[in-house]
Amino acid sequence: MVVLPIPTTAVTNEEKGFPKFPCFNCNQQFVDKVSSRRDLLTLLSVSGNLAMLSGMSLVGPLRPLPLRPSRLLAFVAAAYNGVGYAVGMVASIARSKAAAVEGGFPDDLNTFLVLTGTKNSEQFVGGVV
Repeated sequence: MVVLPIPTTAVTNEEKGFPKFPCFNCNQQFVDKVSSRRDLLTLLSVSGNLAMLSGMSLVGPLRPLPLRPSRLLAFVAAAYNGVGYAVGMVASIARSKAAAVEGGFPDDLNTFLVLTGTKNSEQFVGGVV
């Protein structure tokens, strides 16, 4: 059995989430404006997932990275996760809504609610399973 050392830092759970939410809210508004351009949606979705990957790589941090766990690193990781989540979520829902409308579904609130509910259910149930 491989035992990984768990770094201990003096970062509380409240402090870990602090930079995530302002980054999420600010970027969500920007991405919402940019996502009206269909040619950028795939690029936005991929870049959001890469930003989340970067943030998750900094949480530990990964062994190949020459970084020591610190409070600042936890804040930077949470900010990357907030940016990535906002960009990836908005772009993914915009892409799925455009595909649903092209597939014949009405372009109304009910279609949007079904898509966002499905996306959120898939994400949060996947985190539990």
